[in-house]
Amino acid sequence: MRSLQSVALGMILAVAAVPLFAGETVSNQPLGFRLSVPDGFVQDPTKARGDIVFAFMRAAAPGDKANSGIMVSRMRGVMGREKIDPKLIATKAPKVTVVTEKWKDFEIEVTRVPEEFGPVKVVTFNAQVPLKPEAIQISVVGETARENELRSALRTVLATLDGKTNWLTTDERINRGTIGIAKMAITIAVLLFLGGLVWRALRGRKTTGTTGAPGDAAEPSPE
Repeated sequence: MRSLQSVALGMILAVAAVPLFAGETVSNQPLGFRLSVPDGFVQDPTKARGDIVFAFMRAAAPGDKANSGIMVSRMRGVMGREKIDPKLIATKAPKVTVVTEKWKDFEIEVTRVPEEFGPVKVVTFNAQVPLKPEAIQISVVGETARENELRSALRTVLATLDGKTNWLTTDERINRGTIGIAKMAITIAVLLFLGGLVWRALRGRKTTGTTGAPGDAAEPSPE
């Protein structure tokens, strides 16, 4: 009986880990991306203000205390590949943790932010995606009790998000590295060649200085 319960629990966790069925699809031409949100989330234009490009809401299910939401915000710049400093998080926001998710071939960092509003406990997942010409942040928020569903909703958005990135793929980085190594080898070869010329010139001067005083003619070698 215990083994059957373990299998059932494993199946539940596996289902919670996969993306949900995608519903509405939206696109933004100026920022150059397109994405879909899980079925059940409805676009709410009234919440799309400031840097928030799109906002989607899902009504609270029976027994829930709060709605769930997905927001897509512009970051007004491109992202580098630097990791979030754990010391900075520990100092500034000790309750925040960093998890990872996949977008295309990249592993991106996601901050998990727990909060309490009176009796309601909520959690927000913020995923910053390295798009160009401008990065975006995808935020999924809802009750902590529905954390697995919120994480799955985030995976759905990331799995459907399409846009150009300023990050290089692994193959592109390898190719760039190969070209860099080739250029370095050529540079070293040139430096060695020039170094040889300088060395010969120095040896020639040294030899001339040891064979006779300046202005003296060298004696001809006997035949």
